[in-house]
Amino acid sequence: MKIIGLTGNSGSGKTTASEFFKNAGFMVINCDKLAREVVQKGSPCLFELCEFFGQQILSADGTLDRKKLAQLAFSSKEKTARLNQITHKYIIEKVHILIQEYKLQGCSYVVIDAPVLYESALDKICDLVVAVTADESVRVQRLALRDNITSSEAMNRFKNQKTLEFFEQNADFVVINDNDKENFKKDIEQIITKLKGE
Repeated sequence: MKIIGLTGNSGSGKTTASEFFKNAGFMVINCDKLAREVVQKGSPCLFELCEFFGQQILSADGTLDRKKLAQLAFSSKEKTARLNQITHKYIIEKVHILIQEYKLQGCSYVVIDAPVLYESALDKICDLVVAVTADESVRVQRLALRDNITSSEAMNRFKNQKTLEFFEQNADFVVINDNDKENFKKDIEQIITKLKGE
């Protein structure tokens, strides 16, 4: 079974790329989805986050106020690192469980869609890594629209993320997604064809 890491900055288009992989028959593990699962009400992960960031990250019903956590966690590199430190171990555990399940099912390809692939060291279990990126102004626009935040809040999130240069040096494939969906799709399909031909 081949494991492909799919990563990139917020607003780069990883979700669209993972859809292309899914449509080509690849199993996709969405780490953003797992990140939401591990912080459910009453979970050990949420308890740890409250210990560090305080009860203010909780809504009145005891669930996580994601917007409040984001404001606090992305305010400094140290706080972002602590957020990752707390959540990653729970997400990684779930990733390994899913990989074993897919292996038992006889799947040939698994894509780990993870914005923090390198930070969580999940790149170490991948056979290769595909990084999706886009011009910063494009990413700011997409992120602000997607998460209903201001441009400056979006910029704040990028401050603590990997640079294009980092992806170019560390990924096996770098795909640019600057609003030309047809070209973007072609680039991903070429990677899929190459993988299936190996």
